[in-house]
Amino acid sequence: GWGGALGDLAVQQAIERGAAYLTCGYVLDGAELTAMNALFARRGGAPRYECPVYRVDLSGYGEAPFTGAALRSGYRPAAAVTAFSQLTRQQLDRLDARADIPGWMRWSACAGRCGPDLSLAWVQEGQVTAYLLGGESADGGCVLNAAWRGAEAPAASFPALLRGVLNRCWYQFGGGFPCYFSAVSTAVQALARTLVRGSCREYAQMYARIPL
Repeated sequence: GWGGALGDLAVQQAIERGAAYLTCGYVLDGAELTAMNALFARRGGAPRYECPVYRVDLSGYGEAPFTGAALRSGYRPAAAVTAFSQLTRQQLDRLDARADIPGWMRWSACAGRCGPDLSLAWVQEGQVTAYLLGGESADGGCVLNAAWRGAEAPAASFPALLRGVLNRCWYQFGGGFPCYFSAVSTAVQALARTLVRGSCREYAQMYARIPL
């Protein structure tokens, strides 16, 4: 009953503030997912499935072909890989002005959930042409919040960015750590499952909207 009571309180506060609706995004599985969906459904929220979210424990990937190099001492990122904490305001402004980046994937939209030192950009000729935005999860791991690659960036930029983020997380979180990531398209989902060799836990990313 506590979940329902908190849900009712959130609805009441939203009404008092003059909101037209209350929205929520959540990532759960099993009984917790069923309970949260029911909480919103009973209040007219109609939960909608967005995409799968995978949880991988990186402690067993030190020898894996794709990630292994980034999880060992001596790893050096490509010269074009730069942390967002090192980008200039001009570079960030030019990046935010690009029309080919969906609004929900922009740095300005994700910054509150990301760490500037765990988010890496591919910089060529002074311009950010690809990036991978990472943050810290509640259980002391890494959450990959958004990935984007412009048409002018080389295909090798994304693997380099991913290895760079994993390397930074490896040292920040003390070796083995959980990594969370989602994949919107079926093609990327298939690639993700291949990279983690099927050894991952799958959650559901949901979206609910309660009209007030």
